[in-house]
Amino acid sequence: MANITFCGTSGGNTGLPRCDAKMNTPTGVIFVPRDASISEADADDLIATIQSRIKDDSSLLRWYPVIGIEQITDSSEEPVTGNLAATGYSEKLRDGAAIYLFEYPARVCKAKVLKQFDQWDGGAYVITGDKKLWGRVMQDNSLAPYLPSSVAVYGGGFNDGQNIITSKLQINFGAQGAFIERSGFFGFEEEDDIDSIVGLQTANILSSGTLKYKAVTKCDRQNLYDLYGSTLAATTLWKVTKASDGSSVTVTAVTGNASTKDYSLTFTAPSEKYFVSLAAVSVLEAAGIVGYEFDRLTVNP
Repeated sequence: MANITFCGTSGGNTGLPRCDAKMNTPTGVIFVPRDASISEADADDLIATIQSRIKDDSSLLRWYPVIGIEQITDSSEEPVTGNLAATGYSEKLRDGAAIYLFEYPARVCKAKVLKQFDQWDGGAYVITGDKKLWGRVMQDNSLAPYLPSSVAVYGGGFNDGQNIITSKLQINFGAQGAFIERSGFFGFEEEDDIDSIVGLQTANILSSGTLKYKAVTKCDRQNLYDLYGSTLAATTLWKVTKASDGSSVTVTAVTGNASTKDYSLTFTAPSEKYFVSLAAVSVLEAAGIVGYEFDRLTVNP
């Protein structure tokens, strides 16, 4: 009996659903941990899910949105082919990379925020203008982030008087084939406000005298006394800890000073190095102080 060999192909079925989505124009990127995921249940209220993860008390689990992309350049590579000059034979060797350049109008604080993600080694979701969140579809129908091969941030600086200066975010999403094969999305509700997806602002605590402290935003140095006044004058919101062992020092009173726009704390100052900080993001939010995480102040007696 003759041996019959069937040569298979890498093709597949070509039928399409009635609603075949396109990958629309990106308007923002959300940087997330590599193992982040959105389940189908999470997607029932997608914007609430994202906003809750933006405010996670742990910086290692937190999500970091950067919305406001105004220009996109597709810098993707062509497939790499090889050729044999003697016969003219050629074949595809590998996919080119899917590379996109996202540009944001250059602003000082925006540029500083973006620069934090230069050479980012975590994951990233992409938001498009038609209110979709794009990532990688997993076997359980959850949406995992893209895992970029590289992330580069550059640009910004002084305007030359002739061109709009932009901060540039270049993301290499890896091989084109795998990028397209795995891409999928969850949709936002029509009434969802994408502009409400904003990250936390970093703020600092500054010493303004003996056991007196100011709370100011890191980039534009806005004094938060102007916004929150006596709301921040609560012992539950201030923390003093020893550097040596992390033990807490009890804060017995906090007084807001309207004339100097700072806060006087009452505690027994350690004779060793210690830290002054404000409470976790969730505690601050419960007190009505929304959208900030504070770096701690190091005090060396």
